This record gives sequence, C-alpha cells and structure tokens, in this order.
Amino acid sequence: MSTQIYKEYLSGVNYKNEMGLYNTVDVNERFYAGTQWYGIPSEGLPTPVFNFIKRGVDWKVAQVKERALAISYFASGVGRAVSASEKKQEVFAKLLTEWAAAEWEYLKMDFLNLEGLKDAAISGDYLLYFYWDVKKSTANGFKGDISAQIIDSVNYYPGDVNEPSIEKQPYIILVFRSLVSEVKKMAEEEGLSKEEIDMIRPDNEYEYQAGDMAKTENGEKCLVFLKMYKQKDASGSEYVWFLKSTKDVTFKKPIKTKNHLYPIAKMSWYFRKNSAFGSAEVSSLIPNQVYANKAMALNMLHLIQSASPRVIFDATRIKKWSNALSCAIPVMGDIGGVASYMQPPTLSYDTYKMFDIAKATSLEMMGANEAVLGNVNATNTSAFIAVRESALTPIASIQERFYNMVEDVARIWLDFFFGYYTAKRPVRIKGGDGYNYVYLPKIGYEAESFELKIDVGPAAMWSEINTVNNLSSLLSEGVINEQEYLERLPDGHIPDKEGIIERIKKEKDISGIDK
Repeated sequence: MSTQIYKEYLSGVNYKNEMGLYNTVDVNERFYAGTQWYGIPSEGLPTPVFNFIKRGVDWKVAQVKERALAISYFASGVGRAVSASEKKQEVFAKLLTEWAAAEWEYLKMDFLNLEGLKDAAISGDYLLYFYWDVKKSTANGFKGDISAQIIDSVNYYPGDVNEPSIEKQPYIILVFRSLVSEVKKMAEEEGLSKEEIDMIRPDNEYEYQAGDMAKTENGEKCLVFLKMYKQKDASGSEYVWFLKSTKDVTFKKPIKTKNHLYPIAKMSWYFRKNSAFGSAEVSSLIPNQVYANKAMALNMLHLIQSASPRVIFDATRIKKWSNALSCAIPVMGDIGGVASYMQPPTLSYDTYKMFDIAKATSLEMMGANEAVLGNVNATNTSAFIAVRESALTPIASIQERFYNMVEDVARIWLDFFFGYYTAKRPVRIKGGDGYNYVYLPKIGYEAESFELKIDVGPAAMWSEINTVNNLSSLLSEGVINEQEYLERLPDGHIPDKEGIIERIKKEKDISGIDK
C-alpha cells in the first residue's frame, strides 16, 4: 500500500505534466549540452551544432554572479551601542559575520551559486537545501554541522503550486534517487521490522528526473521522499518537522527539528505570476537555435553538392559511371553530350546573413552584445563601460532575485546557528589562509536579536579595468612612482610582480633615494 507522501507526490507529478515541466527541463538541458538534433528529422542533411545557447547562458550566469557577496549581521534595534549589553550584542553580531564568511567558503557557496544559477537558466529555478549533517565532525569532537545540496526543480514538490514563497508552503516534498542498500541501512538504524525493510524495493521511476543522463542508472535504486511541514509545540512556537519514506514504507518517523524556517532557499530565473515555479532562459532560445542549425546545414549541403555535383550520363552509351580517380570510362559511340554535371542552384547570400542575424539578435536580447562578449577592442574605456552597463539592463532583475535568495540563505544560517550551536561549541571563522576556532560564550540571544544585510562588491572585471587605467594615469602624471604603481596593480597583469618590486627597493637602497 502506497504511503500518503507518495500520493501527494503523484498529485505534484500530474501538475508538472500539465505544465510540461519535465519535458521542458529535458529539452533545455539537451540544447545547453549541445545535443541539438535529438528528435529533429535531418533527412540526409549534415547535422552541425553552433551552440550559441551555451555561450549566452554561460555569459549571463557569470554576469549575475560576478559581484562578490558577503553576509553581515548586526544587532537588531541597536543604533549606536551605548550600554554594556548593547556592546556585547554588537560583539556577538561581529562573531556571526565572521562565522558566515567562513561558512560561505567551507560550503563552497561560490561554486554552488554558479551551478545553481546555471540550473535556473536551464530549468527555471535554483533551489538550495540545507540540512544538519550529524556525520560531520568539528573541533573538539563536536558532532554535526551544516551541509548544502542543490535540488533540481523537478524534484521540488510544494504543497501549494500557486505560491512562490517557500515559507508560506503548507508542506514541501523533496525527491531523491537513492541506492536501495543505503535506504535499507537507514531503515535498520531506525528500528524498522524485517517485513517493513523488505518493502523497500528497487523501482524504475526515474522518468521524472532531470536530464537524459538521469534515465540511465547502474545500481538498484528507489525513490526517497523527504517531507517537511511546520507545526507548533506545546509552548506555541512553530518548528519544522520532517519524515522520510519510499513508495511503500515510511522509514523515518516524523521528527521535530530545531529550525523555525524551511531550510530551502529558492530563486526563479524569470518570475511567473501565481506559480511556485519560474521559467528558464533557454526555453525561448530553442526555436532560434534550431533555425540557425538548419540554415547552416542547408549551406553545408549546398557546398558539398557544389564541390561534388551529381553526374547525368547517357546510359545507352555508358554502361556504368565511375568517380574513381584517373579511371577510364568506356563509351559506345560519339562522346559528345555523353555526360554532364547537374549544378545546384546559386545559394542566396541571405542564408548566411540570416544565420548571423538569428545568432546575434538572440545573444543581444540576452544582453550579450559584441562588446561584452569581448569581440571588439576596448579603445575607449569609458564608452566601453557605458555600452556594457546598457547591455546588462536585462540582468538587473535576475541579480535582484539572486541577492534576495542569498538573504534567505543568511536567515536560514541564523536559524541553524541558534538552533544547533550550543555554548562552549567551537565556531569556525576565517583566519589567515585557513580557519580559526573560537568558543561560543553562553548564548543569551535568539535569531530575532539580529538583522542582516548582503554586501555587494564591485563588478570585479570592470573595476579592475578602471583601476589599471587610473593607476596608469597617475603614473604618467608623476603622482605615483613605479613601486607604488606595482604595489597597487591588481594581481595577474605582470608576471613576478613581487620580484620587480623587490628589485626596485634594492636599487633605491643602493642609490640612497630613501635615505
């Protein structure tokens, strides 16, 4: 008998089938990966792939993520800290900020954001799930720490499909494909009977996983459902509860967590009104990509036919035609008019032109014009930056949704901190080239005691261009010397920069300039 979670899952499957999400994600992933003739009749045509979808998506994802982000916590309701308690709260807020910086690096958030944003461009949504991993060990033998995992949009089943907000969901189901042996091991640890464990069986229900590669498995796997919902305890406080099940058996009974927020952060690439799911960048580009590939296929076919045209010959005078090199062809009778080549019609220049127009217009609509893609020389930096900023206008709303998601991540981390981090526990903070650990004092605060903000840094590439140009101007005007120029020059522009600086210092010492 199927579990209640499985029935709720099937309801979500029906909805996603109606909106065509599974097929959309598979097709989009296929086109991004370069498998662009799948299911398209080629009818003897060449099958070239000029994958401007991948180039455009990679560029756009990089631009959305380009600016460095940092989480800052500060004491709630405290302006200029005056009292001892307020100063103490500000010190604790600084500790939280340093902890968040270490967590960002420890969880590889930059990498996760890059992959997650690419998922959003392909499938419509980026979902990042955090959980308390009891298998992790930290300093001084403390067990448990935060872990993170990207969830495919096809594996996210909200209780209300018309509600975009995570926190307003009545329940959330996340779906995984797990090895049956591992699931049975978890069931044994939970104390299930042999009869219940035997109900955990392999299945072939992978058709609703994302991408073609997910449809091929090399081991016995089954669907695993993680259901989360909120429920108030006896004190009236609301906590997140969760349970796990397969299709036929619940192997982890409902457990009360220490979280008040659903530990899932989400952003949609493009927002769809009254929908829990967004729309993808790739979807609208596919018709243009198909046209461009077909146009180039026809061009290639014409070139092949022009280079090696078909031969028309008189079968009454030539029994068999041969294209073999330097091969003699016997002719019965007069050779005049015995054979000729069938020349293909002249190819219109518009076919090449339309390919370029389709490609350039598609990329330009994404904001990826020739300037920002690096296909023009930046002779005038100010004009170049102005063109670039204008091109990035379509990205602004996507960036704002991404920054909003990072704010949600910061709130989730704060929720974990005050739920799972206890007094005397060592807390990881950044220090030098690695991490330092500081011990938590007695915690007398709650998550509500602190507010947060996301600090957005400058666009690295373009601020670097400005820096180099400004330094060059200062050097040419004599405001700074060669050593000061090199010390302020961003890394990567001059090999062995430190060696040159050291040589300049030694030369100054010898000549006595600094004395």
